[in-house]
Amino acid sequence: MKRTLICLAALACSAVAADAADLPVKAVRSVAVSPFAWTGFYAGVQGGYAWSQDRTVEFFLGGPPTGFTHGFRADGGFGGVHVGYNHQLDKLVVGLEADVDVGPVNGGFNIPFSDTTRARSGRPPFADGSALHRLSACCSM
Repeated sequence: MKRTLICLAALACSAVAADAADLPVKAVRSVAVSPFAWTGFYAGVQGGYAWSQDRTVEFFLGGPPTGFTHGFRADGGFGGVHVGYNHQLDKLVVGLEADVDVGPVNGGFNIPFSDTTRARSGRPPFADGSALHRLSACCSM
């Protein structure tokens, strides 16, 4: 009789433990977030150094050389800023960018100021959006 009661008590305890393991668990809601987003404003700076050596020969219009030559040795540093905005529409990115560069590149042709404005569009080639192929149209003032 004692043995039967012990077996029934053990069976009852194991049934309660098994029932506790079957309690429902609330599912965690997951939201798929792209690791890269192209929408937003950006700004930056750029700079560099230009150098060249060139020699030109003058010609008569449609004829032989005049004998005059010109040498150009341009060099100098330049720097500037750029600003832009991109907007991502699902798998298409459109944007507008402008930049201004200043600097004395001396010798030959001196261009102390340069600015451009570009409209751009493109699409990320990889599934995670980590790169952007783009097409751009530019104008300079």
